[in-house]
Amino acid sequence: MSSMRARGGKRWTEGDDTRLLELASQGKSPTELASMMQRSYFSIQNRLRTLNAGRAKCLPRRSERTRFPSADLSCGALSHASHDVVRTFWSEIKGHHDIIRRREPSTLKPEVECFLGAVVREGLMCLQIGSLPTWRRVSLSQIRASDAGIDSGAARNLIIALNDHGFLELFVGYFGDSGTYRLEAPAARLGRSMLLRATRKTLHVCTLHQINLNNLHTHFPSPR
Repeated sequence: MSSMRARGGKRWTEGDDTRLLELASQGKSPTELASMMQRSYFSIQNRLRTLNAGRAKCLPRRSERTRFPSADLSCGALSHASHDVVRTFWSEIKGHHDIIRRREPSTLKPEVECFLGAVVREGLMCLQIGSLPTWRRVSLSQIRASDAGIDSGAARNLIIALNDHGFLELFVGYFGDSGTYRLEAPAARLGRSMLLRATRKTLHVCTLHQINLNNLHTHFPSPR
């Protein structure tokens, strides 16, 4: 990696870069990073841009990001078939370590069912033939119980559990002017933004209950 002078003429070393990326993956803000690494705020910002351009995997830039709209995490009344689908997902993910450790959600309450239904609907819409976008964007910090039925902590646990059990594919990172910076460490799952889409495993579970990409909105309706 190229060197860059920081406060007092100090150059960035490979070890500095590794530590910066590790701390950034833990969700540290640029201000916190500057304090922890004894660098200026602008030095931290510039170095992250350099590493982003040289090492991180990037998605389309801001001008193209309209291809990735926000996920609608609200859901209307579920059908009998979609209830069965959601219960199938819950039976597999309820033992996930994040859900057990944080005890949220602890049971399959109606609001949890609706949230899972919304995630299934939004994720499967990305698999529709000829459908663009191929991802839905979720900002965990902006999830409110008044909109999604559950708070951001419970939502995060459910989404991560669905991903770990193969029902969702996730891209977790930070969106900036120079593109999307992907964070690979597990701590990145606490990141501010993520992209999600369903997997073929999710579609298979739905088809077992006669739910497909054509009747998706009938079984997982959006109130919007």
